[in-house]
Amino acid sequence: MCGTGCTETRIDISSAVNEATETAEAIAREIAALPVRNTPSIRAVRRAWSQRLANRETALIRAIVDTLLDEHGLRWCGYEPIAAHPAAFAGLYLVGIAALGPRSHPGHVPAAGG
Repeated sequence: MCGTGCTETRIDISSAVNEATETAEAIAREIAALPVRNTPSIRAVRRAWSQRLANRETALIRAIVDTLLDEHGLRWCGYEPIAAHPAAFAGLYLVGIAALGPRSHPGHVPAAGG
């Protein structure tokens, strides 16, 4: 048994995961709903979400980014929130940077040469 404190921690982690999932899904839906999905329109969505998330916790930013990459294949949309979040950007290290690279997921087509 872990007691009340442990239960509260689980709830906090669970709610953070839910928030990250819901936020990533909202970003993906917003992009999918664009009448024209080109660089300027997608960039506008990325930047708007990055501004909304700029003062959020670093762990939440990373969870959102991981979900964007793993579940939606939105690599550039994952990079933007980290680049716009000083603490998340400062917290990157070699392994963390590598983790932001191409991932295997349905619909992922590797770029030529890698």
